[in-house]
Amino acid sequence: AVGKQADVSVLEIKEGNWMVYDILGDGKKSDKAVIPIMAIKKGEVYEAGWGPRPWGWEPDSA
Repeated sequence: AVGKQADVSVLEIKEGNWMVYDILGDGKKSDKAVIPIMAIKKGEVYEAGWGPRPWGWEPDSA
């Protein structure tokens, strides 16, 4: 709504050959990966940081 506060996610779509997995562990190849950059919630900025893997937030290479 106009004039209301919004929460925002900033994401990067990265091209490549990726392997992504669902909650059951089933894999699927993808040519795009969604990489978190930052979020803004209630005016507070949260940087995504390095990520859970040694190479950051990117999924496995296919």
